[in-house]
Amino acid sequence: MFEAVLKYPKALAFSVLFHMVIIIAIVTHFEFFDTPKPVQAGNQIKAIQAKVINSQQLEETKHKKNKEKVEQRRKELKKTALEKRAKELEKKKAKDKKAEQQQKEAEIKRKAAIKKNKALKEIEKLKVQKKAAAKEKRLAKQKEDLKRAEEVEKKQLADEKKKELAEKRRLEEQEQKSKDKASKLKLEAEELGRKQSLLKSAYSNAIKEKVERYWRRPQEISKIESCEVRVLQGPGGIILDVTFGDCDGGTSAYRASIENAVYKAEPLPQPGDKALFEREINFIFSPK
Repeated sequence: MFEAVLKYPKALAFSVLFHMVIIIAIVTHFEFFDTPKPVQAGNQIKAIQAKVINSQQLEETKHKKNKEKVEQRRKELKKTALEKRAKELEKKKAKDKKAEQQQKEAEIKRKAAIKKNKALKEIEKLKVQKKAAAKEKRLAKQKEDLKRAEEVEKKQLADEKKKELAEKRRLEEQEQKSKDKASKLKLEAEELGRKQSLLKSAYSNAIKEKVERYWRRPQEISKIESCEVRVLQGPGGIILDVTFGDCDGGTSAYRASIENAVYKAEPLPQPGDKALFEREINFIFSPK
């Protein structure tokens, strides 16, 4: 029995220390809820032995449970490892199967491509033969069409020659008529141009003269310069704006006097022909 106790020295020391504390408390008359009874020496030894045995059983039970837990953990780890290995094998198997399937598909595609290429070559060969036959047929037809076209062309040339002679006579007559008409129109246009030029010159001179009638020479002006005057007018001769072009030597007072004369001349004279009306009138202002 003591050999069994010696296997667990920590439990034995704890048990002895615990009972020593109880003995000291009893000896020093430590008070509990009930007055303790005197403990006999024989009972004390039995109690120590029982405590040691109980501690030993607890340690054995604890050791057994720990051993069972370790064993259970080992089994679980082994099971997990086996399951992991099984999954890896399953994945490898699936991967190998997929690779094999892809290889088969690639082989099928390769054979199909070879077959397709062969078929395409046959089709291309037939096309070449068909084109050659069509070309020969087309050449024969072209020769026949060319022969017929030459015959038709000869006939058409004869007919066209007759038509050309008739058309030439007609064009000569028409050309002569056109020349006569153009000459007449040219003379009329020149006459109309002269008339319009005279009317336009008279129109511009009428505006210039009216402006000069209303012009008043500024006192500080000693020399009268020629000025290009640009008048923007509206319908009825209403003046919209007055600007100046080339006016070398003209002072601001001189230009202001001309602008004042233009506005006083409103409304401006109208042309004899309404077609000659212009929104912008330009004239050279140079009063005598």
